[in-house]
Amino acid sequence: MLKSAEYFLAGFFGLEWTNNATVEVIIEEIGFNNSLAGYDNCQNANLPVSDGGNNATAIWASIYLKDATERLRGMIKGYNWTVEDTYAAQGLCPYETVS
Repeated sequence: MLKSAEYFLAGFFGLEWTNNATVEVIIEEIGFNNSLAGYDNCQNANLPVSDGGNNATAIWASIYLKDATERLRGMIKGYNWTVEDTYAAQGLCPYETVS
């Protein structure tokens, strides 16, 4: 993530971006104050009481990703591609260029 931010700044400001901007690294871990990680700010965020949102996400993903999962499953041999895999793949796209 840090390199991704630095490359963005280099593209936006040029290679001398450090003259125009700074990167603030924020720890994303329980026990640290991080207003950008809202899922850790609520006291109930990581308790069973919050499972309703996770369950709703899983139900909706099984609906809107059903056809895409079937298409991807048909292209892969030797692995049982699931809706969860399709959902996770959506999140990989922005990060693949960092790796």
